Amino acid sequence: MTRSTRDTRRNRVYAAEALVWNMFERADQLPGRQVEIFGSRVTLPIERRVVSLESMQTYVDTVLALETVRSRYKRARIPVTVRARRGQSRAHYEYPTATIAMPLHNRSMLREFVLLHEIAHHLQPLGSPGHGRQFCKILCHLVELAIGAEAAWLLHATLADTQADHS
Repeated sequence: MTRSTRDTRRNRVYAAEALVWNMFERADQLPGRQVEIFGSRVTLPIERRVVSLESMQTYVDTVLALETVRSRYKRARIPVTVRARRGQSRAHYEYPTATIAMPLHNRSMLREFVLLHEIAHHLQPLGSPGHGRQFCKILCHLVELAIGAEAAWLLHATLADTQADHS
């Protein structure tokens, strides 16, 4: 099984995520975790870091078990396996086997946002663009549930700013 629709927004989504990650890293250094972006002052929550396959698997299982996720997305009932990915610097989702491959050697990838990104791939229907509007909506919803409304707002705003908007 492969995706049949062209993934034209991938680089824009990655650019938006990089901005969000940088804002969270900046917030780690600031008292009160307040950052200014797009004319707004936002207090960002703390993003969880994941350091072992076991903690990643537990996190993925927990997100997929949320009633809100199960009631909204058909594929939430399909279990996902998390495995180590060698030789690559980015995480990857394998749709046919419902597997998230995580590059354990790349510490910048061992974060909650990355797992939510890969879970969003799992939840999107087969045939939809890999990083299209539907993917972005799912990702923002997961970020709101798992990290918080401020994080979801920031992601939504950066997606719109990079023209990977999902509205």
